[in-house]
Amino acid sequence: MKKTIQRVLAAVILFAMILSGGFSEVGKVHAEKQQGTTKRAIYVVFDNSGSMYGDGNKAWSQATYAMEVFAAMMNYESGDVMKVFPMHDITTDGNTGSATKSSMEIRGKDDIAQIHNMYTPKPGGTPYTQVNNAAGELTKLLNAGSVDEGWLVVLTDGDFDNDIPASGLKADLEGKAAANENLYVQYLAIGTDVKNIPEGNADKGLYAQKAGNTSEVVNELAEISNRIFKRNEYAGYSSEDSGLEFDIPLRKLIVFAQGKM
Repeated sequence: MKKTIQRVLAAVILFAMILSGGFSEVGKVHAEKQQGTTKRAIYVVFDNSGSMYGDGNKAWSQATYAMEVFAAMMNYESGDVMKVFPMHDITTDGNTGSATKSSMEIRGKDDIAQIHNMYTPKPGGTPYTQVNNAAGELTKLLNAGSVDEGWLVVLTDGDFDNDIPASGLKADLEGKAAANENLYVQYLAIGTDVKNIPEGNADKGLYAQKAGNTSEVVNELAEISNRIFKRNEYAGYSSEDSGLEFDIPLRKLIVFAQGKM
């Protein structure tokens, strides 16, 4: 059974990663490395289909924002790696005429600009192909022992329309999570057009959520980030507070905010 982290459902987006752990866990049992030393790989399948860029559709910016959040929270010094698999080829230097590529790797803060500069010359439908590609590569990475934990994150604003698994979406994603004891799948539907949302099954390493609008995207990202990076959330902060006090030692404090600070 897959290990799960107790779901943190507060709306305030403020994370505290503590030295002593203190997380409630159920499901699969295996040894955890000391907090802060686990090498993680996050492989993100990014839906850059034509519908993401439709008139008035903010899904493309929400998905890009989500990837930037994951990239910013990685511990690159400890060996974390993030790789983005767009459903359609992209450029990453802001130049629409440059050579395209089918994936991009983020290994440091300087690489995050690639996410912001992504451009899709030929957006099309919503194929499942890159989900298979990302899962296969991530499984090999875990089996080789290059990282300790892997997350396959799928961001989409619509239902898959090509290369659909015969076993069904939920069964296939569960199967991908089962490929390695330390592989987990996070599905996030963005917008209101997604109909086929798989039901999550934490015991098998599958998590599924939906964000209908921008504010929900921020809240869902808070929960997903806490789950992936095993961080606690400080829910007692108010805009009227003059400071923060903690009764536990902290290794790192991350402020995740939107708008004016």
